[in-house]
Amino acid sequence: MAEAKRVERPLSPHLQIYRWQIPMLTSILTRITGHALYAGFFLAVWWLLAAATSEEYFNFVNWLATSWIGILIWVGSAWAMWFHYLTGLRHLYYDA
Repeated sequence: MAEAKRVERPLSPHLQIYRWQIPMLTSILTRITGHALYAGFFLAVWWLLAAATSEEYFNFVNWLATSWIGILIWVGSAWAMWFHYLTGLRHLYYDA
C-alpha cells in the first residue's frame, strides 16, 4: 500500500483561522469577571468578620477596604457584577 503524505496542520484551529467577534470577546470577559467577583466577595466577608472580631482589627481592614486598592476592588466588583448579570441575560435571550 502506498504511504500517504501527511500534511502538517495544527491540532485545533486558532486565531489564524478565527477572527475576533463580539460574542467571543464577551464570553471571555464573562469568565474573567466571574472569577474576579471572588475578590470583592472575599473583601466583603473579611470586612464583616473583622467587624465581629475586634475594633483594632476592624480599623485595619476598614482602612484597607477604603484605600485606593479597596475602592478599586469595590468598583471592579460592581462592574463585574453588572457585566456578568447582563451577559447572563444575553445568554438567556440567545438560548430562547
